[in-house]
Amino acid sequence: EESPMEVLPEVIEPPSRPSLVLVTMDTTRADRLGIYGHDKAKPPALDALALDGTRFERAYATVPLTIPSHASMFTSLYPPRHGVHNNGDAILPDEATTLAELLQAEGYQTAAAVSAFVTTRAWNMDQGFDAYFDDLRAAAQGQGRWAAERRADSVVDDLEGWLESVDASRPAFIWAHFYDPHDPYAPPESMREDFARRPYDGEIAFMDSQIGRLQGLVESRYGENVAWILVADHGEALQGEHGEKTHGLYLFDPTMRIPFIIRPA
Repeated sequence: EESPMEVLPEVIEPPSRPSLVLVTMDTTRADRLGIYGHDKAKPPALDALALDGTRFERAYATVPLTIPSHASMFTSLYPPRHGVHNNGDAILPDEATTLAELLQAEGYQTAAAVSAFVTTRAWNMDQGFDAYFDDLRAAAQGQGRWAAERRADSVVDDLEGWLESVDASRPAFIWAHFYDPHDPYAPPESMREDFARRPYDGEIAFMDSQIGRLQGLVESRYGENVAWILVADHGEALQGEHGEKTHGLYLFDPTMRIPFIIRPA
């Protein structure tokens, strides 16, 4: 008697790996975004990404300072482990394994564009990136490197050029760092009138407009197979909250509670 033919299961090709965009929003408080309840906010791109994904209500910075906070984000280590405790006290060691290095080893094309001295390659933040856009020479003229910053549109300009050159058949990991909400609060001319009394909100609104622009550029190259992570490195004390101007000393909600949004592919 003949045995019945073996029926093999249908082979289903796994989906291609998604690209990943990490947006770090410097000095951005959670309670100044519309999706977190700020009725005067105008950040449609951030709100839309949050509505399509997950918004974390109780997310807190590791440190209310940019360099150690980013070091922790990229290594999943606390400052005692990675060794960076303060802005300017240490660089991220070569021995640390970063998210970019892990993805690069898996075949991802990697690029970063940053907007302030505290996220340049001077702090060894470029580990694992094929391209790292951090030229602040023009911004530093007349004010020194610690005060230099690039606006969000310059960051996106760099990534736009890089995206035009990548192999769209391979996934990408992109890090965009936006420094706009950091003190001093000076939104671009196009937004100054609308935010004359709320310049900090104006900075966030301009940053949001460039996040939306970046989303359009990435999706024009990779379609919707893109995962997004949007997070702040720390918040900001406004109007002297808890006796602090800006951030860096105290651990209250204004400087420690941060927006954290994930929108999967």
